[in-house]
Amino acid sequence: MKYLIVLFLFMTTANAADLFLFEKQKPAMADEVNHNFSILDDRLNILDQCKKPKYGIKLDVSHNLIAKNIGDVVNIDGGNYRIMAVPFVDMDNGDQYVLKYPMNIDILNPNLRFITTRDADFGELCGSELLNGYQYGFFKTSEFRNISIVDSSTVTATTSILVNYYLSIKVGSTLLRIYEKSQTLTEQTTNSYNNDSDLTDNLDYKVMLPTVDKRQFLDDKIDYISIEKLP
Repeated sequence: MKYLIVLFLFMTTANAADLFLFEKQKPAMADEVNHNFSILDDRLNILDQCKKPKYGIKLDVSHNLIAKNIGDVVNIDGGNYRIMAVPFVDMDNGDQYVLKYPMNIDILNPNLRFITTRDADFGELCGSELLNGYQYGFFKTSEFRNISIVDSSTVTATTSILVNYYLSIKVGSTLLRIYEKSQTLTEQTTNSYNNDSDLTDNLDYKVMLPTVDKRQFLDDKIDYISIEKLP
């Protein structure tokens, strides 16, 4: 029953040339039925790749372009970001593009790092989300907690959580992958007397976040990202 329901959902969105349609009280040819199920199987595999990307967890963010000029400074989640213009080419045919991307200028030594890959596996970008007509996806790659203990005249203990993200965009035959600078949140810092071996009464479990949700920040940031193909 599960397959019949899923097949119906896909048939409503498929092109007529993709699937064979059957009429009531007319026999269905085995080859035609197998053809329909083959298409269903392919599309289920694509959906499975969407749910299980190789390099991270896909986040639900949408692109609604807010046009800005190169060099403009915009405020995103309380931080200042400058719109940077970075050139790149399609690694298959050499078509020229400009990526506009907001870079945080509040931090020391701000940086923007991205790579382009040819003959990449685009399975992670199988959704319908488009950025200026190009498929894209925002992913969380890693998340970990740092617990630092420094023993001097007093014991200083700090806990913080760090999250890494990247943005993938399919441009022609090229995969553009942009790495976000790690988002670090310091949760707590506490001091205790020297030779204190038990920090369970100093560090509060309640402020140790199980995860950091930056989807709203990324949803706001992506609106300032655009790609332009040069003539």
